[in-house]
Amino acid sequence: MFILQLSAESMNRYNTLDAFTQGYLSAAFWTLSDDASEELKTAKVENLSEEAWQEIIETCQTFQKSEKASLDLAYDYCPEPYEPRNAGVDLWLTRNGNGSGYWSRGFGKAGASGTVGDYLTKAAEALNGRALYFGDDRKLYFSEA
Repeated sequence: MFILQLSAESMNRYNTLDAFTQGYLSAAFWTLSDDASEELKTAKVENLSEEAWQEIIETCQTFQKSEKASLDLAYDYCPEPYEPRNAGVDLWLTRNGNGSGYWSRGFGKAGASGTVGDYLTKAAEALNGRALYFGDDRKLYFSEA
């Protein structure tokens, strides 16, 4: 089980995020453990640049707003407990092709245009993948994956 390591300062900022955004941020750091760079494997939340923080917040707010109806159905009809934090993790995993995500949750019967999982998968994949990297200032930024 992955536990996001937070300093006192980053914990204060993390606690201002909604559960969806907390899940997304946690997944971004969890998947760094698969990266070949030792430097990135040891990256911490306090290394995030202000630009990266803003991208995380804006991405999650926009996705939750634009996909509200589908997310509400997912919360109501997933066969296992499914909450906004799970959905935030799934956004990161799905948009980056990490082998799990919205499509793998079993959200119920397919409708005319697919399941809720199919719909959320398409919406997440449309965002394109993101990857963290260290800038010259030793802060973490996002680039296209």
